Amino acid sequence: MNNPIALMRNNIVWQAAGETGAAVAEPKVAEPKAEAAPVEAPSESLLGVAGAPEKVGGEPTVVSPVTAEFTALQPDAIKAPEGVELVPETVEAFLTIMNDQALSRAELAQKLVDLQVSESLKANEAATVAAQTLWTETQAQWQKDAKALPDIGGDKLPETLSTIKRGLDVIGADKAFYEAMDLTGAGNHPAIIRVLFAATKGLVEGAPISGTPPKGALSQADKLFGGIKE
Repeated sequence: MNNPIALMRNNIVWQAAGETGAAVAEPKVAEPKAEAAPVEAPSESLLGVAGAPEKVGGEPTVVSPVTAEFTALQPDAIKAPEGVELVPETVEAFLTIMNDQALSRAELAQKLVDLQVSESLKANEAATVAAQTLWTETQAQWQKDAKALPDIGGDKLPETLSTIKRGLDVIGADKAFYEAMDLTGAGNHPAIIRVLFAATKGLVEGAPISGTPPKGALSQADKLFGGIKE
């Protein structure tokens, strides 16, 4: 835009020059400067939107991780806790799984779980068999000791047991009582048999006594005449 003050000054000078007759050159008016275009801000920082450096000179070089040389586990590497004895077959199965390089981590974990479950089932079965064997042997030993009881054992044992049963029936022993004796094995224990016989023998009526019953007191006549009957 032209400056109004400058134009007014130019007109006054020109008019004054015209009046005197002197030629005065018309002053040049400066061309207006073009307005500068706005500078746009960069859309991204020098480091990039995500902070990743720009690629320079092609693809970056990828460094492969160092892979350690595989070493197979040996049986002596497996240590059992104190007081625990490892089964050689189980250790061998475990090492076979651990040394299989073809297994993925998921396959390795699954095989270890399967091995654990299998060994647990074997241990439970072995414990059941051992408990049953111990029970059978214990009951056989108790019966043997009961037959050796003095006075009520040996050949007298059947009569002793019969007396105990009749006495228990008198005091109200029912089916549940005898089932408990069988379940626990208490009915075979010599100490139980001895105590029950002592507790029940007085509850059982005695058997009839054979022989001639004793005579009453003799009268004076029997004494004199010898008990002669007509």
